[in-house]
This record gives sequence, C-alpha cells and structure tokens, in this order.
Amino acid sequence: MIRRVFALALGGVLMCLFVHAMADQVFAQLTPRRHIARFIPIRPPLESGFTSLTTVGDSEDGWVMTGHGATADGEVPFAWRERVVYPLNGLPSGTTGSGRAAGWRGFQENGQTVYKMAVVGVLNNSSGGQAFLWVYDEGFQSLPGLDGVRSEANGMSLSGPMIAGQRQTSRGLEAYYWTANGGVVDLGDLDGGTVESKAWSVAQDNEAIVGEAQSAQGTQAFLWTPGGNMSGLGDLSGGAYYSSARAVAKPENSALQAVVGVGTSARGQEAFRWTQSGGMQGLGDLAGGTYASVARDVDETGTYVVGSSNTDQGETAFVWDSVYGMRDLRALVADEFGLETDLAGWTLDAATSIATNLTVEDRNDILMIAGSGVDPEGTHCSWRITFTPRDDVETPRQITAARYLLLH
Repeated sequence: MIRRVFALALGGVLMCLFVHAMADQVFAQLTPRRHIARFIPIRPPLESGFTSLTTVGDSEDGWVMTGHGATADGEVPFAWRERVVYPLNGLPSGTTGSGRAAGWRGFQENGQTVYKMAVVGVLNNSSGGQAFLWVYDEGFQSLPGLDGVRSEANGMSLSGPMIAGQRQTSRGLEAYYWTANGGVVDLGDLDGGTVESKAWSVAQDNEAIVGEAQSAQGTQAFLWTPGGNMSGLGDLSGGAYYSSARAVAKPENSALQAVVGVGTSARGQEAFRWTQSGGMQGLGDLAGGTYASVARDVDETGTYVVGSSNTDQGETAFVWDSVYGMRDLRALVADEFGLETDLAGWTLDAATSIATNLTVEDRNDILMIAGSGVDPEGTHCSWRITFTPRDDVETPRQITAARYLLLH
C-alpha cells in the first residue's frame, strides 16, 4: 500500500514536471495567438546630421539602443531611448566611431543613486581604435588603463560596472574587462597559436564574458567566468576551424543559460547556440542564397536567438527558438502578425539585439528585438519590434495537466 501511494505521488510529481516543461516550451513561442507585435521604425532625425542609422547593440533591459550614424564627416556613435536619437557629438577632429553596447551608470546625487544611460564602443582615428565610455549629461568619460592604448569596448553589464573588449598589450591583442574600482584585467588567451583574444559580451551579473581567441586549432569561441578562467567552446563539425561567441544569457542570481555566436560547419558559416548540457548546436540557415548565418544575441532565458542569415534577398534578420527553428523575422511579423502595412517596402537586414523588458507596466515578459534595415525611401535605418503577451494567455505555471492536454 505504501509503495503504491509513493508510486502515485512520484507519478504526480513527474507529470507536473513534464507538464511544466512542455508548457514552457509551447508558451515560449512567438505566435499571434499568444503575442501582439508592434513595429517601431527609427529614422535619422533631420536635425541630427545623420543620413543613416545602424544598430549594433542595446542594454540588457532593452531601454537603450546604440550604434552609429553616417554624417558628412563620417560615422558618429548614437544612443536611442524613448524614441529620441542622441548623437554622441564632441568627437576629436578626424575621429569616427560606433557604439557597441549600452547600459546604465550609477551616480550619487543628494544621497541617492541616480542611473544614467551609458554607451561603450570604439573611436577610430589614424592611430587605430580607442575604447570609449559615454554617459548622458556627462559626455565621454576617461577609462584609466585604456586611455591612449589601442583598444575597443564591445560589451557592458546592465548596471555598467563591467566593460569588456580587447586592447593591445606587450603579449598581443588581449581580451579584457574593466571596472571603475579595479581598472583593467586582461583575460589571457587559449592554449596554442598566437596571442589574440577579443571579448564581445558581458553577462547581466558580471559573472560571464564571451568572445573569441586563438587556440591550437584556430580561432575559437570562449567563455570566461571568475575563478574558472577562459574555456574554449569548440566549433561545429566540418569545414575550416573558426568559431566566435557573440552573446551570453546569464541573468542575475541564475545559472548560465546559453551562449550564442557563429561557427563553421560542413555547410559553411553557421549560427550556434551552446549550453553546458548540450554543447554547441548549429541553428541552420534561412532558405536561399549562400549558406551563412550568425547569431548576434540571445534573451536572458536562452530561449530566443536573433541574428542574420544570407538569403536570395541578401542579409536577412532572423529569430530562432527550439520549437520553430530559424524564421525570417520580417516574414513572421508581416505575414503571421498582420503587420504587412507597417513593413511595406522595408527590408530587415539584421537583428542585432533582443531583451526582456523588466519594467514596463509591471510586465516581465515583453520581448524587444532591435536591428537595422532599409526603409521604403532607401534610407538605412534602425528599428525595434516588441512582442507583448496577450492578457488572455495564461502562463505555463497556470496550466494543469488536464488543461494542457485539452489545449493540444
């Protein structure tokens, strides 16, 4: 009798776990039944001097976007927030630049911590690249240890305490991270090959950095964690050896969810998603054109991956999940979500960032994808697409086993 009760209880627990897992998978889908999509074009403001905009990255909460805009004097970094484009003016003569990532920097004002939007990136001149930090109302900030050194800043954590990139050292080009209190810390290199490593992204909680480094096999994606040092993530099977990690999903107080980037398979350059349990998995390619895809960002849960893939129309933005695989983002939003009128004449070249907004109307499940494309007038612009869950859609944890079976 006891064994039977125990077996029934265990069976109930396993059923709940199965239902929750399946429900998570089913409801972690971008579909018209579950989400409302909205397309937001971001065009160059007439007063800015920009003739085009290219999105490169954003903050982990999706509130700030950055990249560069074309002007008569060359490329100038910009920040975007709440429908306003902020040119990062004041560059030295003969200098161009681009924002690579965004976040927030905390300042003490009247005994309170005030957060201001911040952008990191690279300024370019005749002597090479120079990492920069720009803060709203503060302008360009000094980065001790990086000033005057060939360097680039490619990523920053959400609240801005950690910045990562690469700089020239006596050993070669090395990945680094920088904090206001600790200055510059070089991350080293993988074993074998020349000394060359680049850091592309920092986790929300400062507990992981990803990038690429030379190894005995060739250029290889890496994951760096405090105390664990730099670990190579390998490459997809087949083809020339090359992989690069571009983004990492590791929310605060949570385990690492996924790393995404680009590798080389027997078919060509291919986007990948890496997990600690499953290793590196290729994500495929959109139909048409040369076989080539690259994953540029991943949401904090590791569920959704965005990037670009080559098609007959050229570079094309995609979104990937484990249920539907890789989908053409424009086709998804225009055809399935009914936004063909909004997107008429637009091409979406690349999805460069994805975020889960934690602060809008107390919702923690609004997805925001940002990228670049060309509008109907032929102007290269930035854009943003939001996916808001419908109010009548229940979350996975509200679904019982019986109701889950009825839904399917």
